[in-house]
Amino acid sequence: MNTYEIMFLFDPGFGSNWEAVEKEITRLMERCEAKVIVTKKLEERRLAYEIKGRRRGLYVLTYFQVAPTKLIGLERDCLLAETLLRFLILRADELSEEKMRNAVLSGSAFGARPSDDRYEGSRSRRSAVEEPAEFSGEGLDDTDAELVGAGEGGRPPRPRDEE
Repeated sequence: MNTYEIMFLFDPGFGSNWEAVEKEITRLMERCEAKVIVTKKLEERRLAYEIKGRRRGLYVLTYFQVAPTKLIGLERDCLLAETLLRFLILRADELSEEKMRNAVLSGSAFGARPSDDRYEGSRSRRSAVEEPAEFSGEGLDDTDAELVGAGEGGRPPRPRDEE
């Protein structure tokens, strides 16, 4: 059995009743004989674009174990579920059960960004990226310069005299 994580996006009308959401997740997992490790209701959010006529959705994260052959059945059941707007299944074998529980309980499973020293203190990535150097064409012979569209000294090549 492999370990997976699934992010559900439920219809917000259905998602207002958490017991019904838990029951639906349990139904989906039981049909594919999966063992649920942990489930976390994350939050209801506005969507970037409409999905099935909805502008909002409830996100729920679930870690579970299932045989890879049963995963296809889970995907089919999720596609047929009327209360689900979208879902995404990822393999999570590298995570221990303790790390899964900590990620869900701490709330870092959703919306957290990994820290990156390159962008520390800067508000945008653009300021942290070096601008590319301008191409001068130096060190190229005439054949190379014609290939890149530059003549001697970086100027456009001269037209050739036809004989």
